[in-house]
Amino acid sequence: MARTRLTCTEGGSNKFWEGWVEGNTLSVRFGKIGTDGQTKLKKLASPTTARAELAKVLAEKRKKGYIGERESPTKNAKKPAGMATFGLTPDDWYEGANRGHPFEVRFHDVLTAEQKALVAQIVYTKLKTGPLNPPDTAWLWCGEWTLFFCGQRWDDAEDNVGDFHEACSLLRKAFEAVSKKVPVAELVFLGLREAQSGTNDDRTPTAGPRWPRHDFSRVDAIYGTGKRFKPKSAPKSDPAFEKVRARFD
Repeated sequence: MARTRLTCTEGGSNKFWEGWVEGNTLSVRFGKIGTDGQTKLKKLASPTTARAELAKVLAEKRKKGYIGERESPTKNAKKPAGMATFGLTPDDWYEGANRGHPFEVRFHDVLTAEQKALVAQIVYTKLKTGPLNPPDTAWLWCGEWTLFFCGQRWDDAEDNVGDFHEACSLLRKAFEAVSKKVPVAELVFLGLREAQSGTNDDRTPTAGPRWPRHDFSRVDAIYGTGKRFKPKSAPKSDPAFEKVRARFD
């Protein structure tokens, strides 16, 4: 009964996964490194089918960044492409939304609760000062996507603190810092003006999910992404993320 053990420590993860076959039963054990984790059993039609299923799951785990304990991460883990940004050079703030501009972020993978908490810590620390007012409402999460709203910072005399290009630059730097820990695929400004100046990337952003109570059809028309997809589960806020965010309110 040889066991195959993989671990994943990329992007702030700290997980292990083990798999083995006994007869026609596939057993897996997984959890945080340093804990006993939990074990699940799956009975297959035959020992051959069970071994094939184990091989399939192993391949899936390796694609997600899991490696053998004696293997080099750079040998097996595929390094995600750099973060692409879209719409971060508009002419001005989107009219009527200085305190509520929508931004959409797509990560390379679905984040764990621990990773989401780390994102909150980095973003809100980076946005403590500068021309961008940190999001003061809950972020919505849907698979590898998240949606949040933030606007222009104002001083006590109601004068703005910098222009929108400065604000977008600050937000870009914040997510570049995030991407060093939790790889970010795309950062998209959805609060576009009609005469926005374009993007800094030749591609168009990935068509995102249909966020509840928000109509981005005009944005999709500008970007050329087409219809947004209907998520398998409803987007919602994340308790781990919101717990960290609340510390900065």
